[in-house]
Amino acid sequence: MHSFDYLVAVPGTERREGLLVSAVIPSAAGGERLDDDTVRAAGVLSDAILSTFRWSAA
Repeated sequence: MHSFDYLVAVPGTERREGLLVSAVIPSAAGGERLDDDTVRAAGVLSDAILSTFRWSAA
């Protein structure tokens, strides 16, 4: 397992509260194993997805 964790501050809390987002990549299952490049690419994809996160007014 490889875990990528992101902490995003909640607006209006002066950075005292946050949202924790975790992406978990299973690197092995059923006797099969992902190579390091694939795991790294999944981490880059996780970064790209979270970079689009924006708070919106309700």
